[in-house]
Amino acid sequence: MAEQSPDDLMGITEAARVLGISSDTLRDWSRDKRLTTYRTAGGHRRFRRADLIALRDAGRQDVAPASTDAA
Repeated sequence: MAEQSPDDLMGITEAARVLGISSDTLRDWSRDKRLTTYRTAGGHRRFRRADLIALRDAGRQDVAPASTDAA
């Protein structure tokens, strides 16, 4: 696998903010392999920006738009 640029990777707090979820939820998703995690030499999780945006945007497609019909 090609090495990631530091600009392409985010720490868990910033990544959770992008997705609008808690850091604990993101840790769970990482353990469940819902999202690819890269590890630093010190063992810290890093997430690829493009993966986060794709996951976030896919989630938005699952939400039905609110009805605008007048009752």
